[in-house]
Amino acid sequence: MFTMRLFHRLWLFILWLNMDPSLQQNATTCKLPLPPPKGTTYEPAFRNVFSPGDTVTVTCGEWYWISLPQNTSVVTTCKEDGEWSVRPICKAEIKCTVPVIENGNVLGDIQEYDKDEILHFECNMGYMRTENISSKCTNLGTKAGWSPKPTCETSKCKVLLPPLEGTTYEPAFRNVFSPSDTLRVKCGERYWISHPQETSAVTTCKDNGEWSVTPICKEVTCDSQRDPLVYYWDVYWEQKITLNETVSYWCMSGYKSTDGAIRATCTRYGWRPNPLCQEITCDRYDVQNTDIVNYKQKYSYYERASYVCKDGYTGRFFLTCTEDGWSGKPQCKEVTCDKQYYENADIDGDETQSVYKYNDQVKYVCKNDYVGNFSITCGTTGWIGSPECTEKPCEKLNISDAYITRNEKETYKHNERVHYTCRNASERRFTVVCHRGNWIGIQGCTECPLAEVPHGFIVGPHNETLYYTCEDGYKLATRGWWGEAKCIHGLWFGLEQCIEKSKCGEPPLISNGKVISLRNSYEPGESVQIICKEGYSTPVDHFTCVKGKWNSNGAQVKTICAPIANHCSPPPKVDNAVVVSSYQKEYLSGSKVTYHCRYNYTLEGEATITCNDGKWVKRNFVCAPPFLEL
Repeated sequence: MFTMRLFHRLWLFILWLNMDPSLQQNATTCKLPLPPPKGTTYEPAFRNVFSPGDTVTVTCGEWYWISLPQNTSVVTTCKEDGEWSVRPICKAEIKCTVPVIENGNVLGDIQEYDKDEILHFECNMGYMRTENISSKCTNLGTKAGWSPKPTCETSKCKVLLPPLEGTTYEPAFRNVFSPSDTLRVKCGERYWISHPQETSAVTTCKDNGEWSVTPICKEVTCDSQRDPLVYYWDVYWEQKITLNETVSYWCMSGYKSTDGAIRATCTRYGWRPNPLCQEITCDRYDVQNTDIVNYKQKYSYYERASYVCKDGYTGRFFLTCTEDGWSGKPQCKEVTCDKQYYENADIDGDETQSVYKYNDQVKYVCKNDYVGNFSITCGTTGWIGSPECTEKPCEKLNISDAYITRNEKETYKHNERVHYTCRNASERRFTVVCHRGNWIGIQGCTECPLAEVPHGFIVGPHNETLYYTCEDGYKLATRGWWGEAKCIHGLWFGLEQCIEKSKCGEPPLISNGKVISLRNSYEPGESVQIICKEGYSTPVDHFTCVKGKWNSNGAQVKTICAPIANHCSPPPKVDNAVVVSSYQKEYLSGSKVTYHCRYNYTLEGEATITCNDGKWVKRNFVCAPPFLEL
């Protein structure tokens, strides 16, 4: 039989090869879907086009059938019309119909369910599902059915007995309840119900068999996830953390732990402290006698507040907001001015203070052949104002035996000149100069009498000037060995007496001091007092007349008033600053000078320096340039 079938197929193949190609293209074939449908396999497996007479074995998987429900395998043949003798697709064996549920209803409009499909249904009011798991279409022995069976029973609520750990019930030994029955649930010390703060609740059985509050106490736990503001969190992934457990932590930069905590505690209210981390801020800090440039109520971590000192104070500074509060040192210095001295003016009134405050005003009155008054005010950069003393003017000089030939007026300024001519026959001319209220160069037109110098002789006069000296055994009371005298208004001025050589004349001139002399002639043994200037001292306090010479008891006359301490040279130059007092070549030990910065520059440090035995005591200060806000 097999040989005949093989021969028949071979004959058909040879016939097909010799067929016209156009006829070959229109030949009838049977086809199979590849891959096969679910639950179906073919033999041969990888061919899907067959000629009439070809056969294919179709095999069905578990829960599938072909041709008849009891068949799981069949051989199908390709027919001349291109159809298969048996449709080569396995059908699902399991089919479930819609069940009738007492006291319940099936949801949806599906009439037939395939294997493993779920039935969706609900129970009537007052009823509940008998089973809490879904009903599935499955094979129940030799037929299809629903498992578990979809049934409804009278509603009731249940609890587990014995209760779970941490849970107790009242009543304690009943586990089935009808709708509207109540149950009190109590939780242990580390447990909660409803929400973490509750340890007891009354729950009611509802009509659908559910409890109004799930009657199970849960253990108090805290989330193990790290807070975004926490940098270090001593908890591993999904670690269970229970009530009262603690965890070490620290915060991100710019934040600090609340109340200085170093450990977080798990409580019924969550992690405490709450929040774990707070942004580091600083409340505005007001510093006396300052204004805040970037004024605000709160400042962030490491933000700087910029301060500038008010009028009457100098300086500017920053304070920085840190974890411990404001960091930095306020540096406002009160503006003061040292007492100012002027050569030609004195303070008007009885001023005894040596230091003045900002806006203090001091009045001065001019002296020493000067006229006027002025005031200066203590300002940020030192004394404001300048001395306004002018030299005294001179009243018109009336000379009885002379008249003015040039520049005649009633008053004259300092250094003004007036030209005179004598009224007598000589008509001699001379010039006088106004010098701080006094006339210099006054001459007379009246002839002077014949001059006499006892114990001396005279040469002249020449141009109203005579010269004289003393005879042997005598000397001039002045310091030279000859002198001169001028004829002014009929009188000789500068005519000195000759004294015995055993006597002393005028005391010597000394540097940095003076000699108190009341006469121009002193007897042997007489003394005169020596007084040195401030900052100088002398080893002797007097000169004594000895054998016609002033004796200093061995001290050098030129240096008899010596400095108590070495003098200082002018103070050093400081950039962008100036000393607010008159320039001197030398400064006594103990002298002080004060620097002031140029406009808009800020003094940083102590601006007053002191001369100490030839050296200026150093002070670290600078004049900082104007502040620029970043």
